[in-house]
Amino acid sequence: MLGLIAFTAGIITYWVTEYLSHIRRLKGIPVRIHVNGTRGKSSTTRLIAATLRAGGLRTCAKVTGTLPMFVYPDGSEKIIPRPGTTDPRQHGMPNIIEYVRVVKAAHELGAEAFVSECMALQPELQWVTEHRMMKSTIGVITNVRRDHLDVMGPTLLDVALALSNTIPKNGVLITADEHFFPLFKRIADRRGTTAYLVSDEDVDDREMQGFSYIEHKPNVAIALKIAELLGIDRTAALNSMYQAVPDAGVLRIHRIHDFGKTLFFVSAYAANDPDSFKIIWQTIRSRFNRWIVHMNCRDDRVERSVQLGELLAAEMRDVDKVIVTGKLTKAFIDAAVKNGFEADRIVDMENCTVEEAYRSFFEHAADGSGIFGMGNMVDFGEKLTEYIRERISHAV
Repeated sequence: MLGLIAFTAGIITYWVTEYLSHIRRLKGIPVRIHVNGTRGKSSTTRLIAATLRAGGLRTCAKVTGTLPMFVYPDGSEKIIPRPGTTDPRQHGMPNIIEYVRVVKAAHELGAEAFVSECMALQPELQWVTEHRMMKSTIGVITNVRRDHLDVMGPTLLDVALALSNTIPKNGVLITADEHFFPLFKRIADRRGTTAYLVSDEDVDDREMQGFSYIEHKPNVAIALKIAELLGIDRTAALNSMYQAVPDAGVLRIHRIHDFGKTLFFVSAYAANDPDSFKIIWQTIRSRFNRWIVHMNCRDDRVERSVQLGELLAAEMRDVDKVIVTGKLTKAFIDAAVKNGFEADRIVDMENCTVEEAYRSFFEHAADGSGIFGMGNMVDFGEKLTEYIRERISHAV
């Protein structure tokens, strides 16, 4: 019994010492920015880090995104290894204790600023990550959309309240969500924090032309607001953003020439929620006259498959064909057909290979068509996107 008591006391002493060391390291990093929200967290985190580098601040960042990455002060990055996997390209099991490791790494690199994407979903863990692990000076909530409703829902208001757990105390909050800004401001006021709302109108169309991929104005507006608050030149901030390494899941249009046809592939898998897919689709649909949709399903995201089946029927009825891959494709197909989308325009390729999916694009698409990839980036979506990139690089 005495041995057990001594062991328990030792464990408690160890964790208390570790936590106090963590707080000491945090205080050694004057600018701490915590990025939360439904969509755009990874891109916004990268843009903010680039902005801070433009201001001469030695900056480190952590993004979850398509892969968990640590961004160094020179803008280079490295995959963060996680317990439970031997493959560094696999996500492994995320754990909020990761904050301790990355803050330690940033502190050892002499960081003057640290930007972290919030990795927690459960409302109580979101509160812990901010008020115990980050203690940010600037909090960001990109937007509030219908995703992870099983954890943060069931309503959109519940999602907003969950995200509000990362609003800092005695700091600054920046959000691009106009609908829930009054709620966020009330909570920020109670915490002694100043809240700012940004929008598309804060960024000029010409300023968006410097990106090599399709970036979203609200993400850029958030980064530029931080530049303004910290006295960083706007032009320098934008130039640094243009040069920053984007997340692997960013929206790009790939031109593919194969099997005697030229197609244009849009990888939008990383969007995840129906609202984001709808926004992206409305942004790019006019670029091409004809479209094929590729829907990648996951067996642990059945609710999302149903939502996107409904979205297909409501917003994308004019596409030529829909190719469905992954697992439990029936959930998506049934939802689409139930809501009026013609079954004969859907090609079910459940459990097919990446190569088979790629060939099907050219089989079903007319020359010059766009291919809109939606659903899920993890696993099949990522592998397909990488396969297409390789085909492009080896094209003659």
